[in-house]
Amino acid sequence: MKRRIEQGYSLNWLVDGLPAGQQIQDDFTNTTFYNPGFLMGGVDEDGNIVFNNHYDINIEYHPVSGSTNQYRVVGVIVEPSSRAYPNLIDCNNPMDPIVFEEDGSEKEVKFSYSVYWTKSETAWATRWDKYLHVFDPKIHWFWLIDTAIIVVILIGTVASILVRALKKDIARYNRLDHI
Repeated sequence: MKRRIEQGYSLNWLVDGLPAGQQIQDDFTNTTFYNPGFLMGGVDEDGNIVFNNHYDINIEYHPVSGSTNQYRVVGVIVEPSSRAYPNLIDCNNPMDPIVFEEDGSEKEVKFSYSVYWTKSETAWATRWDKYLHVFDPKIHWFWLIDTAIIVVILIGTVASILVRALKKDIARYNRLDHI
């Protein structure tokens, strides 16, 4: 486990067809989006490898239009944390993280989670927009135009090669007719 945490392994959960992810703030566009998956563990301030065993799950839902008691899941955020539980478990009290020792000794790990339901204005049709974050749409137009120009140049190059080859073939056939 320790090696996998050092390598940045993450967990991937699906809730109602949506990947559970971590909320990330993009400083470039000043927007918030979801990064699918969440880290299995991390490194604390002292440089120790810690294992995430508690998950705060925030499920965003949107009411189905025309219905009073039906809802759809439109987002799932997971905030993992590490908690070394004593024999008495109380998820509300802050606890020390689970730290992997250098000797590789085994530890008993207790898992826990908390679920929070949040009403969201995100419509069902746009629920994937948070996951498919576009950093700058202008960049996409640039790449689209750039690709179109390259395609036109390649078509022109291939066409000129074909025209030259056809001219040589036609000239050869015309010489055969004169013989």
